[in-house]
Amino acid sequence: MTYEQASSIPEAFITAYANLILMAELKEAETVLIHAGASGVGLAAIQLARLIGTRVIVTASAFKHDICYINGANMAIDYKTENFADKILADSRGVNVIMDMVGAPYWEDNFRVIEKWGRWVFIGTQGGNKVELNINQLMSKRLRLMGSTLRDRTTDEKSHLIADFEGWAMPHFVGGALKATIHTIMDWEDVEKAHEMMRENHNAGKIILRVK
Repeated sequence: MTYEQASSIPEAFITAYANLILMAELKEAETVLIHAGASGVGLAAIQLARLIGTRVIVTASAFKHDICYINGANMAIDYKTENFADKILADSRGVNVIMDMVGAPYWEDNFRVIEKWGRWVFIGTQGGNKVELNINQLMSKRLRLMGSTLRDRTTDEKSHLIADFEGWAMPHFVGGALKATIHTIMDWEDVEKAHEMMRENHNAGKIILRVK
């Protein structure tokens, strides 16, 4: 693969792998809800989930739904115009696993859709990090709530995680079942334009800066 393709893999796919596969223990035939499904991590998570045989539901802006479906999503919900919990519950019972990088705004609706014995992992709080927890909700559904970051892990922890990911995923990259999703490649001197693109939520997948 090219350097640009290779550079788009590590954080996005390893974040998805660490949280969906290792922490949430996503299994074949389950249903997973991935918020921010058109982000770099979201698209990587869709691919990993479909690879192990799960049903994938995502939230994303309407104009990004196509890229979610291309990467393997079964259902894409426009979070700007639709209530994702209403849409999911009208279509099915609920979900077994939630991967959430939005946080507080989705708290109550996530509780509505997650099934008993569900696993719910937070990897970001883009929408806010303060919520009020009703412990009875947690108990009645026998839920596992988890939080995770890569940044503050030790070098040894990161090394083991990368080795685990490489052994599990690289054959699938070679075989074509997994592939990096690059939105655009820009010159590194255009870094301000790249950040503006992210702030405006225009990208679907990774923005790569090429260093000459």
